[in-house]
Amino acid sequence: MHIWDFERLNKHNFKSPFNHQLNNSYEKALNDSITRHIIWRKHFLADQCALNALFHENENKLAILPCHWNLRVWGVRECSAEKSDCFCPNLKQVRGCALLHGQGSTFRSWKNLPFATVWQTFNDASWEEIGNSSHLLLQIRKNLRNIDETKKDHPGLDILKICI
Repeated sequence: MHIWDFERLNKHNFKSPFNHQLNNSYEKALNDSITRHIIWRKHFLADQCALNALFHENENKLAILPCHWNLRVWGVRECSAEKSDCFCPNLKQVRGCALLHGQGSTFRSWKNLPFATVWQTFNDASWEEIGNSSHLLLQIRKNLRNIDETKKDHPGLDILKICI
């Protein structure tokens, strides 16, 4: 996950694969990075691919977030309430996860019902409910508890019930 500081993005202080001086605009550096690292390989151009290409040249502008700010499906699959060796110890605490990071069809119910449930609860919420995070968290927890665990294996459900 990337945090954006738009004032810093407006400065012409990015490297480009074609110009290693810190005098390129964000837009020029991004376009050059896409041209150099992605287009010629005929890769699918997703936002993450483009940002990876840009930060390949500008590593000092990238901040690595702790695991609870970048929780991915594979992360919750590797953890469970019973396992002691979880890659992110915060997941064993109430409110220990801060962001669910999805890729591909992660938030589709046929792919991962627990992640989809969190997303759908948020998506169905009104602006007032979103503004009242306590209410929204209670609704997410309620909806996670309502998932019928007897019908299918739901990777990560036990961890999401703890950390949200």
